[in-house]
Amino acid sequence: MKPYFGEESFTPELKQRWLDYYEDVEVLAFPTPGIDSKISDIYEKALYYRDPYSSMPGVKAFIPSFADYIEPLKGSAISTDKIIDVTCFLKSDSILDCILFIDYALNDRVCGLEKAYAARNQMIKLAKEQGIKIILLTPSPDQTVNIADSFKAFEFLYADNEKLSNYMAQVNHSNELGHELIVNELIKWFK
Repeated sequence: MKPYFGEESFTPELKQRWLDYYEDVEVLAFPTPGIDSKISDIYEKALYYRDPYSSMPGVKAFIPSFADYIEPLKGSAISTDKIIDVTCFLKSDSILDCILFIDYALNDRVCGLEKAYAARNQMIKLAKEQGIKIILLTPSPDQTVNIADSFKAFEFLYADNEKLSNYMAQVNHSNELGHELIVNELIKWFK
């Protein structure tokens, strides 16, 4: 969140000190709780951002501390055995070195091919911009669809970029030789 009074009054030196203050040192992954239960007055209790009580009506001057607290609703808390420490995947630029799996043939069937294609391409573009590795998953057996695996058709070329370039018109488009490999994958379904 941005500072309460904005960044406009920061000198360049102060802004840099502010930006350098926080450092990502640990990353935890956890499932969404089964019940949507939120901490009341979270913005007042959050120490990273809080309205000043002297300038904002209704803000408490202090956060009361009670002797007893109400037990959280069952299913609203996350069990510690469900929390996974993924800090080992944190790169020095605070970006997670991870793999994004996109199962592009299951839940996107309802929205139609054009929307599914656009959404999948947007996910791929955003992930690549962040240096995230991507694996597209083909449909699972319950989909009962046929797959022509273009990626596998080019597999014998991956170790040699020079040979691979002979099959490509551009970095992301096959030329005639490349299309021939893809067509051979398609022909298998017509035999």
